[in-house]
Amino acid sequence: MAGSIPPANFPMPPRQDRGFPWLLFGCGCLAVVVILVAIVGYSGYRMVAGLVEQYTDTTPMELPASTLPDADYAALQTRVKTFRDALDKNEPTPPLVLTADEINALIDRDPEWSNAKGRVHTEINDDKIGGKISLPLDELNLPGRYFNGAATFTAFVRDERLYVHVETLEVNGKPVPESFMASMRSENAAKNFNQDPQFKDIREKIGNIVIANDTLTIEAKAGAPTP
Repeated sequence: MAGSIPPANFPMPPRQDRGFPWLLFGCGCLAVVVILVAIVGYSGYRMVAGLVEQYTDTTPMELPASTLPDADYAALQTRVKTFRDALDKNEPTPPLVLTADEINALIDRDPEWSNAKGRVHTEINDDKIGGKISLPLDELNLPGRYFNGAATFTAFVRDERLYVHVETLEVNGKPVPESFMASMRSENAAKNFNQDPQFKDIREKIGNIVIANDTLTIEAKAGAPTP
């Protein structure tokens, strides 16, 4: 439709992160693209200006900082490195279990997660992962505007494909209209991840992702070590 905001390619995390930060940052970016393009496409050119003001802001949202103690963060780095090294070698390894605060600590402190710093703050509630998102929209041809919102997702792996579905989405403290959410829930936000050749290696090595009991568990396809 004339005047619609074109889809954009947000900068994904660099290859050396081996796919882990994408689970948060990449899906958050895709949710933003989907909602903004859907809103503008649905409403038409004459309403674009009003919708931009309604669904975006001129300043980024301040996100909470991680509270993980230094000693716990050092232990976390060791666990993450051990898991990644085992994946690289296709060796059995115990699942990597992460709390929301541990994920936020990686976002705040690990250089490999730098694309998500100041943009994503994770929360895990039972079997839902989500949190707060604050993203600049320059690459959607909206310079000086920010998407400030909160979202929850479900995620799992099946047949070497990641499935991430948006459950809820709020923008500027207000729920996104159900007319948009109904179509968004049916979309797999990880579709680009599944099609991107640079993530083929990680797709082949991850056996499953389980969100339960306020944790995110990543299981290696090679399985756990035999007792």
